[in-house]
Amino acid sequence: MSTRNRSLLIAAGAASALLALSIEPAMAGSRIWDNTSSTCGSLNCSSLTIPGTVTNPASNNDPFEIQVYAAANQCLRLEVTQSVQNIDLEMVVRAPNGSIYHRNDDGSGGGVFANPVVKINGTPNAGWYSVSINHWLGTASYADFVMLYGRYNVNNINCSGATAPASAQQADAAPVKVDTPSRPLVPGQGTVSK
Repeated sequence: MSTRNRSLLIAAGAASALLALSIEPAMAGSRIWDNTSSTCGSLNCSSLTIPGTVTNPASNNDPFEIQVYAAANQCLRLEVTQSVQNIDLEMVVRAPNGSIYHRNDDGSGGGVFANPVVKINGTPNAGWYSVSINHWLGTASYADFVMLYGRYNVNNINCSGATAPASAQQADAAPVKVDTPSRPLVPGQGTVSK
């Protein structure tokens, strides 16, 4: 093999290796898995302690985001038990099926503000639940906090007073009238009417 062909082969191999290393799936925060599913009968028993921080680099909002695992039809409890700087936090959890669970000011933990607790009794499906913790107004804040994450049997005391998904919370609202065209919209041609 000539020196030129060997150089081309090495360059092609290096380019392939760089391309392979640069292609990876997008991840939404760290994935944390509680390897126990408990039937214990007291609040936050058999839970993992997760310290976290909401930051504000250059006055920009930077929420704390992770993914936690739950099997289908379990009790999933996520509770902020302490906000070190007494910042009023909220928690939003998105299930793998798209259901949204949102809580603010319903836990304990001392300090000026009550901390958020999300309790999903009968998790809709197995998979990774996206958790976002931030200042309740979304303003740039700095807050160190402690969150407890636990998986339990369905109807466990840890899911008493379970958090309803956002769609269920809005079900009592008046229906919104939507005016839909009789034919689909054609891109670039505006609204199509009867």
